[in-house]
Amino acid sequence: MSKNIKKRRGFFFVGSTLPLKHIEADNQYDIKYVFTVGKTLKLSVREALRNKSTIKVIPISLNIFIQTLQLTLLFLFKRLSGINLTFFHEISIFIFDLFVIIFNIKSTYIPQVTLNSFKKTKDLPKGNLKTIIINCFNLNKYFCSWQMPKGDNGGYSDVFAVHKYPSNIKKGKKKTYINKFSSPKNMNCLLIVANDIGSMEHTKKIYRSISDHLIQSGHKLFIKDHPRQSARLSLSIKDSTSLSPYMPYEFIPEDFCILIGCASTALCNAPSNTKIISILNLMDCNREDINLRKKHLESLNSLNPIVFIDHVDEIKQII
Repeated sequence: MSKNIKKRRGFFFVGSTLPLKHIEADNQYDIKYVFTVGKTLKLSVREALRNKSTIKVIPISLNIFIQTLQLTLLFLFKRLSGINLTFFHEISIFIFDLFVIIFNIKSTYIPQVTLNSFKKTKDLPKGNLKTIIINCFNLNKYFCSWQMPKGDNGGYSDVFAVHKYPSNIKKGKKKTYINKFSSPKNMNCLLIVANDIGSMEHTKKIYRSISDHLIQSGHKLFIKDHPRQSARLSLSIKDSTSLSPYMPYEFIPEDFCILIGCASTALCNAPSNTKIISILNLMDCNREDINLRKKHLESLNSLNPIVFIDHVDEIKQII
């Protein structure tokens, strides 16, 4: 008789790997369809959830025309089937957001982080195609824009976000899932690196200096780079182990006693007895950008505080 029971299905649309623990732990649905945009995110989601037979990963094309067709079919199927849609993203997935706003599609939105680490602009960027579309549909009250620092001190790029959704889109509650398996006895240290703010060479120099202290003190060093190719630091250190850049930190099976990074939100997801260190104060970039990133990290829920070192030698006292 159990074979005749209709399986409950849920749609999840993600803009990053941050909500994957939430989706994995959700027990509302028997089968979960996770829609991703772009090759990099697809690879990360598939690697993180590869052993979950009840979770199906479905990529959405970056090509604007193919993406529009795919999303049209997705929303049409959702309407006909009545399947619940839950989505997670902060920086706008623009065509997706146009659909849910214009057609006021019944769904649930669960925020993961704020964009407060970027500079919010007073007005939408002039001449931008997205701004033109927003103005044509009179959707200004829903969208806002931010300036996001480019890697290697390359200036800023304009990114869009939705600060308000229509009445049919309900705001769900974010849940925090933190790894519980950290042991204070292990000597594993993970560097979470990226070509984020500051110059690449300066950032590499900092990590190499820190690594010298760690290796000399008997720690085993692991490196995880950014999943997106354009945001990778490509850091190489002798006697270290490189992990897959696509695997989200929360899904890495190894246990770490020390977590070191710059401004990654992974620094806020470590077990309570993990030492967490950020090199933000050492970066060679705009002080305002550094302070925004620090404020953002400090605002996120964390079981233990992040130590923002002012000098590489401080590592000796911490470890």
